[in-house]
Amino acid sequence: MEGAALGSEVALEGKEMEKERVISAIKQRAKEGRMPCAVCFQIAEEYNVSKKELGVLLNKLGIKVIHCQLGLFK
Repeated sequence: MEGAALGSEVALEGKEMEKERVISAIKQRAKEGRMPCAVCFQIAEEYNVSKKELGVLLNKLGIKVIHCQLGLFK
């Protein structure tokens, strides 16, 4: 599983400045270690990163997705 997570970071690899901007946006918008799915989608679109890449960053930061638009997470 870890190898799959590492492979999904390829687009942000070597782009530390962009990665730090995405991480900053995540930290600003997360509340009590949680973030609504819709907000995750907004960040992914604003910073032009895939939802999978964003998910990897959320996991690394310990941020849980709530109010999942697919009904997977509550």
